[in-house]
Amino acid sequence: MTEDKIIPLKKKQQQQDFDSNLIDKINKGLNQLDNTYQTYTPNVQWFEQMVIKEKEAARRRLVKELIIFFISAITILSLLVLTIFKAPVIFIVLQVIVTISLPLGVYIHHRKQVIIHDS
Repeated sequence: MTEDKIIPLKKKQQQQDFDSNLIDKINKGLNQLDNTYQTYTPNVQWFEQMVIKEKEAARRRLVKELIIFFISAITILSLLVLTIFKAPVIFIVLQVIVTISLPLGVYIHHRKQVIIHDS
């Protein structure tokens, strides 16, 4: 059996001296580390400005995405109304094509995923 590397201490005073010596060494090492690597903490105003900039950027992205969404929705609805009233035959043909191709596309995609995971 291997010997444990334990320092046997006889008195409580020795234990306290050992502990205080160890604490002093740890504090000295941490202070040396603090002095070696200086850190810079920005002030509160910098953080507040960063938050304001990020909120503005998020708002601009949201507005841009909403504009794109509404334009796309209006375009799709306009084309839908146009095909229903002006060319109902084209509308019915598109409905049949989508009804057939959508399940087929989902099946093919699922099949590719199964093949990829089996490899």
